[in-house]
Amino acid sequence: MYSRHPLPKQNAQMPEDSDEIDLIQVLETIWRGKWIVAACTLLGCIAAMVYVDGIAVPRYQATAKILIEPNAANVVDLNSVISGAGADDVDINTQLEIVRSPAMLERLVMSERLYEDPEFNAFLREESFWSLSGAIGALHGLFSGAGHPQAEQTRDAAVQAAIDSVSRSLNLQAQQRTLLFDIRFTTETREKSVRLANELARIYIDEQVNTKFQAVDYAVNWLSERVSELGAEMRMKEDQLQALNGDSELVSAEALAALNLQARNLSERLDRDEEALQAARQRFERAAEYRSQGDAVGLVAFLDDPALRRAVREAGGDPLSDQAVQQRVERLFADLNAAMQRQAANTAALRTSLDDLRNRIRQGAEKLEEFEALVREVEASRTMLETFTSRLKATSLQAGLQVADSRLISPARKALQVEPSGQRTIALYTLIGALLGIGFVLARQFYQQGYRTVQDVLEGTGHPVIGQVPVLPIKQRKQLVPYLVSKPTSAAAEAIRNLRTSISMQNLSHPPQVIALTSSVAGEGKTTIAVSLAMNYAKLGKRVLLLEGDIRRVTLGEYFEHDAAHNIVDVIREHVPLEDAVVFDEQLGADILFGRKTSENAADIFASGQLGPVLQAAREKYDHIIVDTPPVVIVPDAKLIAPYCDAIVYVVHWNRTDRREVSEGLRQLEGVDLNVSGVVLSQIDPEGMKRYGYGAYVTYGSEYYHN
Repeated sequence: MYSRHPLPKQNAQMPEDSDEIDLIQVLETIWRGKWIVAACTLLGCIAAMVYVDGIAVPRYQATAKILIEPNAANVVDLNSVISGAGADDVDINTQLEIVRSPAMLERLVMSERLYEDPEFNAFLREESFWSLSGAIGALHGLFSGAGHPQAEQTRDAAVQAAIDSVSRSLNLQAQQRTLLFDIRFTTETREKSVRLANELARIYIDEQVNTKFQAVDYAVNWLSERVSELGAEMRMKEDQLQALNGDSELVSAEALAALNLQARNLSERLDRDEEALQAARQRFERAAEYRSQGDAVGLVAFLDDPALRRAVREAGGDPLSDQAVQQRVERLFADLNAAMQRQAANTAALRTSLDDLRNRIRQGAEKLEEFEALVREVEASRTMLETFTSRLKATSLQAGLQVADSRLISPARKALQVEPSGQRTIALYTLIGALLGIGFVLARQFYQQGYRTVQDVLEGTGHPVIGQVPVLPIKQRKQLVPYLVSKPTSAAAEAIRNLRTSISMQNLSHPPQVIALTSSVAGEGKTTIAVSLAMNYAKLGKRVLLLEGDIRRVTLGEYFEHDAAHNIVDVIREHVPLEDAVVFDEQLGADILFGRKTSENAADIFASGQLGPVLQAAREKYDHIIVDTPPVVIVPDAKLIAPYCDAIVYVVHWNRTDRREVSEGLRQLEGVDLNVSGVVLSQIDPEGMKRYGYGAYVTYGSEYYHN
């Protein structure tokens, strides 16, 4: 039976996660990539010089200064008609907005015909090859054989495009604590910048004068219309006043007062007559009451008529039945009724007279009020007419005498180049290049996917690194053994010796006899290390067997030119004796048990239980057995072979194998209770390590290695 002596797993204490940035580490990383940073900085500087000298179009800026005069005197002060510019910040900012308004810019575009200038009308501009649209047009012409088609541009569209471009080229700036502001134009030529700055200043000042002229003309026209309307209105009212004054029924205030006095007297008389009428009515009704009651005594006493009294005495017992008495009573009632009727007629006549008088008074008052109101309207119209006539004369004097509220105190005379700024552009591009270089160096360092150093592996996996094997300077796999034979003191050969020593020293009492090499994925160099390790053990005079456990790929045949009659599949399945299946290689100094591809699944072959007896037999014959197993993450073969081995060496391609793949492979092995003895960084690029700042191994090892 075979025996296993697994190497103890060395678990490293994983550092706690921290969000803090190690500034020293960052600076060291930047210093290690200083040549990359320097190259990027130099490229940025060269790009800036190329841009400034060959690509960028120079632009020149000219400045015209405008002074706002809020107290500019006019010949006639007409603040109510024409308002000038103020002196506060709001008014100054308002003037700046007026200058940059589309209407002002349109006048400049039309005055200078800027819509025909390619600088201000991109439609007329020939696209540069360096621009995106120019590159697209060139490619279109290259593949189609014709230029990129363009639609016709209307005049309105050209003018609007020029206005937009002029707006971007214009810069207005007010000077603090002054009434000055600058009109700055930036164009591609000095002369154009000067001309446009002065022309816009002239248009702005002319616009102020034209605005005042228009205001004066409007005021004169409006005042003329109002004067005409007021004159006609006053004449109409004077005619109405004259017609009313000639009315015979028009009374004066004194006559109206006399009529009011007469009305009061009539009213008093009417009150007395109404009282007398009421008394007569009551006397008649009282007499009628006595008569109806047959009260002769009361009736005689009430009427107090001597004739009636005498007739009553002569009548005797029932005086009211006497004919003479009745006749006298009828006579007296007729007199009372007649008196009452007369009094009623007098009262009605007096009331009619009073009503007529009051109507006369009301009509007279209305006409007098109308007359007085008309007099007031005529006076008001006359006053307003005189005021507007005076204002019209004053405004008419103002026409032709207007001055602007601003003036050009410093016209643009020269233009200075503002774009591109050579020193500023070079400094900016150089800084950007340096930052890009630093960013690249840091990104390469902190966003690496593979392992570069022993510390990286220890922190990332918790397993120690027991070997670091550089990339071998061979082009074909069959050159490996001859290279190791001819270069026994090369860096690669010394790295294999170090790996052999590390494996042996981990368990001095029971050195591992069966050593399995595996990896996460294919192409990480485990087969090369397996061959090299077998050769190294053989050089010590040990009996070594190199066993090809990766029967899915079968790559050992590319290292050795042997025509083996049997293989490991024959040994396991057909029970071919081990000594009949192995092949001895003189340069390697060890036996080789090749693999063979088969239609049967490789995992089923190794899981059959026949591999153990094979390895047990090999243990009895060989000092060391090196087993090349398939990648762990891809197939389960390694997990089936490793339990029969004393040590498991995990090979990781330097700076290439993804850390997640390494973690997954180690996790799968640990999941079936298989302890990895250590990790080997393979195919290390010495120059790459120097670029990443880990060059001590290469720099100081050159005195010991002879490659």
